[in-house]
Amino acid sequence: MSTKKYQITQLQQDDSLLVLHPESDADIIAVEKGTGKYEGTASNVQDALEEVYSMAATGGVTGVKGDSETNYRTGNVNITKANIGLGNVTNNAQVKGLASGTTNGDLVKWGADGYTVADAGVSVSTATPSSSSTDAQLPTAKAVYTAISALPTPMQFKGSVGSGGTIEWASLPSAAVGNTGYTYKVITKHTTAPVCEVGDTIISDGTAWVVIPSGDEPSGTVTSVAMTVPTGLSVSGTPITTSGTLAVSYASGYSIPTDANQTAWSAKYDKPSGGIPKTDLASAVQTSLGKADTALQGNQTITLGGDVSGSGATSITVTLGNSGVTAGTYSAVQVNAKGLVTNGGSIIEVGAANQTTPSSSLAVGGIFFKEV
Repeated sequence: MSTKKYQITQLQQDDSLLVLHPESDADIIAVEKGTGKYEGTASNVQDALEEVYSMAATGGVTGVKGDSETNYRTGNVNITKANIGLGNVTNNAQVKGLASGTTNGDLVKWGADGYTVADAGVSVSTATPSSSSTDAQLPTAKAVYTAISALPTPMQFKGSVGSGGTIEWASLPSAAVGNTGYTYKVITKHTTAPVCEVGDTIISDGTAWVVIPSGDEPSGTVTSVAMTVPTGLSVSGTPITTSGTLAVSYASGYSIPTDANQTAWSAKYDKPSGGIPKTDLASAVQTSLGKADTALQGNQTITLGGDVSGSGATSITVTLGNSGVTAGTYSAVQVNAKGLVTNGGSIIEVGAANQTTPSSSLAVGGIFFKEV
């Protein structure tokens, strides 16, 4: 009895066939081809192995040697500098200057070729930078520090001074070189040196606290204040001098509703005058329809539809509709949310000779054996 060979595939949801690993001889297992993969002429594993064997026996690499070696080596081969005649070459880079030469003390720059150098035209200067410095001078770190140290001390805001401030007046230190530039905002008036008002600023110049007035102090006595009264308000009372009373009241037509009024509004909204209370709405609708309730009345015909059919006034005979599936035996069925069978199929199908695709009776996910 001869043994048939099959390729095992599985039917997918989109009706395509997924090739599974076949348990068969190597001469029928397909070889995947493509760019970067196998690009030979064989179509199965057996032929591909024979092709590789032939290549190794006739045209494959059998040994490797360097130019300074005599014998060819096989297996894992390590090539060194001595193997190829470069034993005297070092890894040290060699810098080659241009024929034009360089200036002593100037910085150099790399040439476009990556291994020659040229004069950059810039030198390092130890002199402190000044207005006479040029782009051809790069100051040292010490020269830069000296120049910066000569700049005036900038203002350094330290917070507020006074009761409840960052520092109390009693704790304010005397002005000295160490706190030059320290700056405070005055929040409590001070009557001794430094004499200042609230809102002023004081700054240490290294010898004394300098007061910078805020400019907010009034220049005279306030005798009157102009007021704009919004629409709906009236103002009355005696003029304010050192003390006085200013009365504010609503004009006619601008009174604020009381809670009682608000409650009345809510009642009108829920039950308008002459209308139907919202709690009685359902009863009013039933009365207008001539029905006291929603119970089923006699002599009313009921008709059923959908997956079942039937009709009647007092009793109904229900008939279940056909699902659309041909009566028969299936190894796999598909049901809907109501449990009704909507489709059926086979789980396994063995193809006949020259049959390349499964029949329509194979269910999705079923296995198809293609004869090869």
